[in-house]
Amino acid sequence: MAIHHPHNHPIHEQLDRQYDRCLAPSRHSRIKQRWSTEPALAGLGIDEILDICAIPTEAQNPIVRALIARHQDDDTDATTILLIALLPSLTRIESTFTPRQRRDDAYSALWAAAGHLLATVDPEYEPTSSNGCPRALISHLATRLRSSKRSLEPEHRNLCRRYQRDGLPTVVSLDASRIDPAARDFESQVFARLELERLAFIVDTGQISRHQWNQLLKHRLGDVPRSNALRINAHRTTAQLAHLVGHEAA
Repeated sequence: MAIHHPHNHPIHEQLDRQYDRCLAPSRHSRIKQRWSTEPALAGLGIDEILDICAIPTEAQNPIVRALIARHQDDDTDATTILLIALLPSLTRIESTFTPRQRRDDAYSALWAAAGHLLATVDPEYEPTSSNGCPRALISHLATRLRSSKRSLEPEHRNLCRRYQRDGLPTVVSLDASRIDPAARDFESQVFARLELERLAFIVDTGQISRHQWNQLLKHRLGDVPRSNALRINAHRTTAQLAHLVGHEAA
């Protein structure tokens, strides 16, 4: 099976290398032998597995679930095959990115979210459509990633913010151990953490001063009287962050 890449990207190059390694005759033979204990994978070669996964029917689900279980058990070959199976969905999502998102390399963040999703999804999960019919698992995973991608869109974030003005702010820790993998909206937590890391980098490197950052926090949290000077300074800092981070600072 030839992998089609719409453009060059370091992730694609790494995936190609891993895929070629899996197809080496001796390694491919060992993979088939190792996977022969899995009923869904027994007797199937890598290209056969990918051909089945490319057809969006529930027939792929036992194979995908077996690969997810092996991936979560640190089988790097299963990881490679899963990522290749997801590749068409990810490139379709990437095709909807705005120019700003491409400049910010949101595609890399999307792949990071895919990795987190594969690491946390229940291998026994059986997705169904709105009318209760079985659904292809790859399609389900792609839908979850497509929903996560919207958190990177300024228009979507700002629209949601208009209806959440009275809500308490959500603060996500930069500590990866504080991310809750059992949460329903896990991928959004991942994106929030990536964005906070970018903000921390901007402050640490002096692109905005710590004084500006502290004033913005005080203004947003209401810790000090909202004078005209503080409001203007907070607006200027927000505009700087919008330019540096790629969307309105939350």
